[in-house]
Amino acid sequence: MNSFLRGIFNVDHSFWLGFIAGVLFAWILTKIHHYLPQTPKLARRTFDALSEFFRQGIEQRYRADILRFAQRQHLASPMSPLDEILIPPQCMVRPVEVFHDNQTLPVDTINLTVPYIPDWPELGATYQTPKISVLDALQNRACIALAGNPGSGKTVALAHIASMMARKSGEAGNLANLIPIFIHSIDISEQPDSEQAPDFPTIFGEAISHQISAINLLRLPRFIQSALETNRAVLLLDGLDELPPGRIRSLHTFLSIFIQQYPQAQIIASVSFENLAGLPSLGFHVLALAAWGNAENHEFIKKWQDLWQKLTSKSDQGQLQWNAQQYLSGWLSVQSIPCTPVEMTLKVWGAFAGDLLGSDECSAIEAYLRRVTPSPGKHRDALERLALQMIESLNPATHPRQADNPPVPSDLSDTGLLFTHPGGRLRFATPVITGYLA
Repeated sequence: MNSFLRGIFNVDHSFWLGFIAGVLFAWILTKIHHYLPQTPKLARRTFDALSEFFRQGIEQRYRADILRFAQRQHLASPMSPLDEILIPPQCMVRPVEVFHDNQTLPVDTINLTVPYIPDWPELGATYQTPKISVLDALQNRACIALAGNPGSGKTVALAHIASMMARKSGEAGNLANLIPIFIHSIDISEQPDSEQAPDFPTIFGEAISHQISAINLLRLPRFIQSALETNRAVLLLDGLDELPPGRIRSLHTFLSIFIQQYPQAQIIASVSFENLAGLPSLGFHVLALAAWGNAENHEFIKKWQDLWQKLTSKSDQGQLQWNAQQYLSGWLSVQSIPCTPVEMTLKVWGAFAGDLLGSDECSAIEAYLRRVTPSPGKHRDALERLALQMIESLNPATHPRQADNPPVPSDLSDTGLLFTHPGGRLRFATPVITGYLA
């Protein structure tokens, strides 16, 4: 017996360490065996929580990027963010005929007297025909073709929608928790292929890559794919009215494939009355942007007056006296021939800047170009050649010819006159400016 015990204690220490470790492991297993079936569920919950954490992180940064981009989508972007001078966009309401007992019920006097002419919205603004907020018109997730003439504010309307969605504003209603994908149509480079469906998340990611901060670029296609698959994406497509007919047909096919693949996705696209891009055949409802009336003009002038006071109060060059500003506001508010939001912006800006050349639209455009162009005499020819190049090539965004001398100034993108697109292409802020320069 003694020899047996001496043999046990003479065993190598590693044996006893292993023995003790095995006993402890067996004891631990007896204590946690009833928790083991829940381990996969716990791991899954942990993985889902981490995924949601990273998703919320990229979503917050994405919303901030989209908001920053959308607030620059207007002519006066060097002066202020869009919200400071925004007149909330509205749409004209089509008259609705109500029948009862084979008789048409009477409508209000305005709808009975003033015809519904969507491509002449100034008539409706003069007589104050019914209007509806753009955000209210989108609450049922319908696809909308937002129609308007050049300079009527289609880009600003889309930028306003994107801003409200990016902020999760209560004014956005059902759109607040959705993801805006704000794209200019010239940035969609994919040509539809009948043999292979387009990779929409990658295409959209490339199209908005210039809007997004570098930290989000790698995860952007996957984020967009998640938004599309969960029906949280809203595609805001600008500039269809600026494209040539051939390119519009190509995008019509592209959108048709997109709708087939993501039938629940909502699309809001800007179009012209001359070419609706075939969108009604894809189930789009056409809404016409309402023109500004006297009330909107007065509110816009008041916002510009407040903005100008804020800007000039920081200048050492002095500021307009209060009486002078009142005279300017009164002169601008005089009822005259209706003008588009772009024309009104240029007139008001020129009046407060003191360099307005006349009361007509061409004088306001000319004053704006002289104001934002460094060395107008030197670079005006380059801008005119660029505009003519766009018209001749039927391409609203293009690279300036290398042979142009002098070249287009690179810093004009900071003035709001030109926008830079992927690949270094340049586009004028509005086709009104392109046509004037060409």
